Parts: sequence; structure tokens; C-alpha cells
Amino acid sequence: MPSELRFRTQAKLTRLLNQAGFMHIDWFGDWDRAPVSETSRELIAVAR
Repeated sequence: MPSELRFRTQAKLTRLLNQAGFMHIDWFGDWDRAPVSETSRELIAVAR
């Protein structure tokens, strides 16, 4: 079964999450909860 990875910008993810009804989003650049930066290898969203 083929699979597909999709990469979104933080701005695009914010819009999609807001459209889905999530109003509060915390963003992290890694699993240790570091801030998102230009060198972040991850983009982790915790949405409520």
C-alpha cells in the first residue's frame, strides 16, 4: 500500500487547526519542548 508524506508550514498548520475548531496551539521545535526556530528539525503542535 503506497503512502504519502505531506509537509506543511507552521502558518498553514495554524490555519488548518483553527478551521477545525482548535483555538489554542502551543508550538515546539522538538520533543523536549524547545521553541520553534529556523534550525528546528521538528514542528510539534499541541492543539486544544
